[in-house]
Amino acid sequence: MARIGLLRIGDDPHDVRLQKEALAPLCSDIVEEPASRRRLVQNRPELLAALAKVGSDDMLVVTRTHSLAQHTDDGLAVLIDIVDRGITVKVLTGIAAGEYTRDSLALDLFRELTLLRREFRSQRVKAGITSARKRGKHHGRPRTISDESRLEIKRRHEHGESIRAIAKDVGASIGTVHKVLSHRINRGNRIYSAKS
Repeated sequence: MARIGLLRIGDDPHDVRLQKEALAPLCSDIVEEPASRRRLVQNRPELLAALAKVGSDDMLVVTRTHSLAQHTDDGLAVLIDIVDRGITVKVLTGIAAGEYTRDSLALDLFRELTLLRREFRSQRVKAGITSARKRGKHHGRPRTISDESRLEIKRRHEHGESIRAIAKDVGASIGTVHKVLSHRINRGNRIYSAKS
């Protein structure tokens, strides 16, 4: 059984040295990954290279879950992703110390925790947006086209002009003209429908 180590290279040389000291005696190969904010496995070439080296009877070894992502809780999500790919992972220290396969009971607990955390984040974001709307603030991209231009697009389309010609004359993209024609236009107290 081969053990492939994953060494996360951050700004702290002391931490890098401690990881090397922990991984070197256990691992036949160590892959170094520069620390970044990227969490998703598919966006991390060094991690993918390490996973490619792990055979069916082998395992990936990390010093702690923080070595899998920028934060420990994100590291748990990455741990779950890797194990769900059929790879055994050994975490040497920390809250998640242990060996993980698809049948690990602790992994089910981590799945629950990550789901709860995701729901909690989502609720906080929704509450913040609702609170901002009550204060008169709006999120998202600002409108790039005025209500008058929207009405002109609708009027010209009803007179048979092509979407491409309308977009060119109004100074909007073809996609914007499509959106205007497929959505209802709210102007003051009156609501105009693209179909009316």
